[in-house]
Amino acid sequence: MLLQEVGWRLEHMTNKSGALPPKQQLCVALHWFGSGAQYHIIRSMHGINKSTVCMAVANVVRVINRHIFNKVVSWPANIDEVLEKFYEVANFPQVCGIIDGSLIPFGIK
Repeated sequence: MLLQEVGWRLEHMTNKSGALPPKQQLCVALHWFGSGAQYHIIRSMHGINKSTVCMAVANVVRVINRHIFNKVVSWPANIDEVLEKFYEVANFPQVCGIIDGSLIPFGIK
C-alpha cells in the first residue's frame, strides 16, 4: 500500500546514476526505521553504498512527510484540554499527544 501511495514520487528521472528504484528505496528506509541499525549495517545487508542508504532514507522521509503525514496524523481539536490533562497526569508540560511504536512486517518478493 505504501509503495502504491508514494512509489511514483520516489522515481528518478534517469537511470544513469544507478539510482535505486522506488521499491528498493522504500525497503531500505523501512529496514532502517524498523531496526535502528547504523547505515553501514543496512548498507552491507542491501549491497549498496552508505551514502545511498542515507539518500534513500531521506527521500522516503521527505515524501512521507509531504504527502502522507497529514492524512495519518491529526492534532486534537481541544489542544488546551489535552495539554492540561498531560500535565495533571504526569507533569509533562506542553505535551499534546504521544505516538506509539508500530511494527511493520515487510519483505521483497
